Amino acid sequence: MVSKIKSLRPGVAAVVVLGAVFAVMAAWTWRTWPDVLVDFGREVYTAWRISQGQTLYVDVAWFNGPLSAYFNGLLFWVFGTGIMTLAGANMLILAGVTAVLYWLLDRAWGWVGAIVGCLLLLTVFGFGQLVAVGNYNFISPYSHELTHGLALALAAMAMAWRAIEKPSLAWGGLAGIAAGLCFLTKPEPVAALVVGLFAMLLSAGLTRREGWATAGTVTALMAATAGLVIVAAWSLLARAMTSGDAWHAVLGAWTSVLNPDLQQLPFYRQGMGTLDTAKSLRALGAIGSWWTLGFAGAAMAAWSITCGKRLNLLLGCLAFWYVLAGLLFVRDDVEWLTVMRPLPMALLAAALVIAVARGLRGENVRDVEAETDDDATALRISLCVFSLAMLGKMILNARVYHYGFALAMPGTAVLAAMLTSGLPRWFEARSQAGAVMRGAAIALVVVFIGMHLTQTHAYLKRKNVALGEGRDLIYADARGEVIKPLLDELTKHVTVDQTVAVMPEGVMLNYLARRINPTPYISFMPPEVILFGEDDMIMALHETPPDYLLITHKPTAEYGLPYFGRDYAQKLGLWINESYERVARYGDPPLMPGTTFGIDVYRLKRPPGSFQVQDAPAR
Repeated sequence: MVSKIKSLRPGVAAVVVLGAVFAVMAAWTWRTWPDVLVDFGREVYTAWRISQGQTLYVDVAWFNGPLSAYFNGLLFWVFGTGIMTLAGANMLILAGVTAVLYWLLDRAWGWVGAIVGCLLLLTVFGFGQLVAVGNYNFISPYSHELTHGLALALAAMAMAWRAIEKPSLAWGGLAGIAAGLCFLTKPEPVAALVVGLFAMLLSAGLTRREGWATAGTVTALMAATAGLVIVAAWSLLARAMTSGDAWHAVLGAWTSVLNPDLQQLPFYRQGMGTLDTAKSLRALGAIGSWWTLGFAGAAMAAWSITCGKRLNLLLGCLAFWYVLAGLLFVRDDVEWLTVMRPLPMALLAAALVIAVARGLRGENVRDVEAETDDDATALRISLCVFSLAMLGKMILNARVYHYGFALAMPGTAVLAAMLTSGLPRWFEARSQAGAVMRGAAIALVVVFIGMHLTQTHAYLKRKNVALGEGRDLIYADARGEVIKPLLDELTKHVTVDQTVAVMPEGVMLNYLARRINPTPYISFMPPEVILFGEDDMIMALHETPPDYLLITHKPTAEYGLPYFGRDYAQKLGLWINESYERVARYGDPPLMPGTTFGIDVYRLKRPPGSFQVQDAPAR
């Protein structure tokens, strides 16, 4: 009984600590999660239209898998339309991701590392905002396919490990269902899941008794159930889509992942680190050297305590490490947001070291948890490989901000678990002072979290303009001062049967005003113009022209194409000039160099309109 109570203590501590942090982060960031113009509007608008009976890929152009959009539409249909409906569901998903991540890290490295890894998830990735644009968090993600896909991938990893740990057909089947659903989201988590599962099953076959038989059974069962899920999705889509290719819809972004026009956009090359490969490698090497020196200092300190070294050596090593940490994270001239660049290399090295150490472990080494250590080898390797594969989109520019909120989260949590639990246990198994390594790693994590929370605080202070009401109430930055009067006029002077399109981006305005876009195309950014085709967009607009167009100030220099209508989509710009007349302006002139933010309102020339407002004064 006493041993059972003791075994429950870490779990209780995790629930209390992580639950408290979850509540504090949610309260602190309440209703500030989405961006008022970029990305997230696409998510809520599409869910709203699906809940009203429209069909994805037919009535709404879509380039990702179907699962997330239909799931969000179902939420709106069941629980009511509202941003907070999605936010509430996403909080539950984040809680589930936290629980699964804790389970995996606890099984692999122990409860201390599991708590630390989950603290990073909640404080840095789950709720935070590290760049000017919101949407890079789990509550209002720029793409639900990424967060849903990551949640399903982690669930599949956990259930697959459960099926291997204690052979079970039920857990293997559930893992296959999760993998099949993951396939219907986005390529990044799917590719990472496939690679991670392969590493898990291969490692289990090599390191466990009867491992090959278990791995073969689990593999076959997962492949069968995942295939059934995908075929079922195709069947449902084929019934819903009276026109179009259901298989193309099921494949989602897989059909465009190798599109050469997309691959050549500077935005994606910069994100991967291949826009200037030499510069990326230099940065990776420089920061990696700091990582290496910091690890060496902490390791020397841990080793020196029990190797009979003098006290001044110990103090010198500790001082060296903390001075190094201070230089790296506190100095103003250090770009601390870039410190995770070496993460892919660290994960690769960790996977190799774990595999080699398992093969070279001698009988004279005292392992504090010998039984679970042997059993966890395959899980440890697979988590490192899975996390490394998640970083494929930013392999030379790994970061926790922007796409990194999801892509770098598993790797950061795994690294933290290894540093705070795995390595200290390794030192303790060899009668060394693992507490030194653990203390240094925890101190590093505390500083890391603190610096990122400071960044989040700086951005949240700017969000003081309330937009929307009820379930749609959110807080925006200074752009909200321009958008708020525009929304008021839209709801007053544009009737519900009149239509509105926003270009190049800003379908959130359609959603907040509850005015539909009559075409399938809801974003006119460079990737969408490439994927869907400018001519098809113009044809759709010509066939069902919106009564009003809103032109927002959304420069796109990151794509190498600074302005809509001039540097890209020129034909679309000409069509707008021929078919519409400007009737109002809010804020500064949009799409002009040197301006801050503004929106122009255009009315279709031929049919009469009812948008009777004067130009709003420039701000």
